[in-house]
Amino acid sequence: MRLESIAQVLGIVRTNSKATALSVLSLEVLFLVAEKPRTIEELSQLTGSQSAHVNRAVLRFCTWWDKKNQALRTPDLGLLTRKKRPQPERGYRIYLSRLGKQVFETSGIAHT
Repeated sequence: MRLESIAQVLGIVRTNSKATALSVLSLEVLFLVAEKPRTIEELSQLTGSQSAHVNRAVLRFCTWWDKKNQALRTPDLGLLTRKKRPQPERGYRIYLSRLGKQVFETSGIAHT
């Protein structure tokens, strides 16, 4: 992975996001999921962050249902997708979305 490629991905995320600032944790989660699909628990262990913080970082990049406001929340840049894990497992597995795969492939970072 070249630094140029990483800088290109960061530039795409920065210019297409209306948020004033993305957290470093959000970007770390994005790159870990780009490596391979992961659960919130796995991401928490890899980053050393609490699962609530990791979940918030994931939600910056994926569509989700806000129960409190009864509204569908869509990110500026939908790079991640959450899929429920099959029973009896609980929670979600986080994947790169089609757009996420396209961003990483366009920048020259091979997606596996």
